[in-house]
Parts: sequence; structure tokens; C-alpha cells
Amino acid sequence: MILYKIYSIVELLLDSKIRIVLNLAILIAHSLINKQILNSNKQIYYEKLLALKD
Repeated sequence: MILYKIYSIVELLLDSKIRIVLNLAILIAHSLINKQILNSNKQIYYEKLLALKD
């Protein structure tokens, strides 16, 4: 039984079985990745600021 799978960001965003994403990216990439996750109609769980600036 497979308990985990390693995804690229594109694969993760295209997988319809994934509904929530834990974003642990470095701060400089955090905002861009959060926008991509939201644009893919997925929920985000994160431990940093949503964005530094837009």
C-alpha cells in the first residue's frame, strides 16, 4: 500500500483528488505558490504569512 506520493507543483495542482495543500515553500516563493493553489480551487494550510506584498 502506498502511503505517500511525491508530486511536482504542476502535478499536485492538476490532481483532482487533492483538496488541501500544505505549503512549506521558502518565503520568497510562498505568495506565488499560494496563488497557484487558490487558482486551482484547492485549500491551503500554511505556517507563514500569506504574502509579503502583491
